[in-house]
Amino acid sequence: MCEGELGKVGVDKFDPSWIQEALVILAQEIHDSIIITDKRHGVVFWNKGAERTFGYSAEEMYGNPVTILYPAYEKERLREVWKGVFQGQTYKNLPVTEINKEGEEIPLLLSLIPLREPEGTVIRIAGIAKDITELVAQRRKVENLTKFYESVFDSLPFYVVVGQINRKKKTLVFANSAFLNHIDAKLDQIRDEQLTEVLDIASEDIDTFDDSIKKYFKQHEIMCGDRLLVYQVFPIGKGKELCLMMQDMTEVFKL
Repeated sequence: MCEGELGKVGVDKFDPSWIQEALVILAQEIHDSIIITDKRHGVVFWNKGAERTFGYSAEEMYGNPVTILYPAYEKERLREVWKGVFQGQTYKNLPVTEINKEGEEIPLLLSLIPLREPEGTVIRIAGIAKDITELVAQRRKVENLTKFYESVFDSLPFYVVVGQINRKKKTLVFANSAFLNHIDAKLDQIRDEQLTEVLDIASEDIDTFDDSIKKYFKQHEIMCGDRLLVYQVFPIGKGKELCLMMQDMTEVFKL
């Protein structure tokens, strides 16, 4: 056999009898929660992942309605989802909130699959729930930090512009009130626009600007439309974003 060619290897004769056992072991050991319920909402399968997430043992949950995990404000929505699955619908990564044994709310991404008899009738529902508590906490931390910095930037008298570097594109993700007032625009109107366009940099000055934003902490100047801006560049987000702090020096240089 030549190098790079595929070749068969010796394998044991296929025996389907082990598949069911292997699937049960896989379902038990997988990190995510796997829960199977019948038409009466009763739990018929509860894996180790569900024990970790919700705090109930399999023995505690067998035969009990899975609805004990639903907070009051989610019950109606989740029951409608449950009905839909018994009508043949599937759901993938549905954001839900459920309750553990201690009464604490847990944010989850829930996928639901109808389980059918050979003739096609849906008799059970398999649910796979991914606990996203840490992800939600991190997201909230970032959001709170972003709000804090935005409030600080908005209090500054000079312009603050934050851009994102993506390959050759440099797009605006944030601008403070001073800059927005300067260009008479709202943030939603210019977010994701090219920095050079938002700043109104002439085409012949774009290379100069692109070169300047690689030189952190140094002072630069450039014409933006008919205004002369003096600015410094600061890296943020591990270099994937940059912050420009700019001052309009047009009137000063006229003196």
